[in-house]
Amino acid sequence: MKGQQKEIEELKLAINGNGNLTQNGQEINNSQSVNSLIETIKQLLNNLGLAVENGIARVKELWAEKITAKKLCIEGDDGETICVDKNQLKDLLQKNGIESTASAPSESPLLAPDSTSTPSVE
Repeated sequence: MKGQQKEIEELKLAINGNGNLTQNGQEINNSQSVNSLIETIKQLLNNLGLAVENGIARVKELWAEKITAKKLCIEGDDGETICVDKNQLKDLLQKNGIESTASAPSESPLLAPDSTSTPSVE
């Protein structure tokens, strides 16, 4: 883990005052450099067990206190996938006498800092 963290730190990425991506203090503005950087980041994430492709992240396990989603899809070993949305799940719970708790919409965790804990990778 420490080796992978060191690789990430060695990228020396930053966003300058103009909102542009920089590496080692140099603005990255040609597509070849950007593509190379993206591939490097994807490889580093892959080394940590996280694959990202076309906006889809694949992980083997996920631990969270709360997950917010528009739709819940479960895929079985047979390859069949069953999806339910909020209203379908709510109806299912009500029909089976299971009480659900509603919560107020919260800010996106990507936009609001979490002051309670920092995730760790083991």
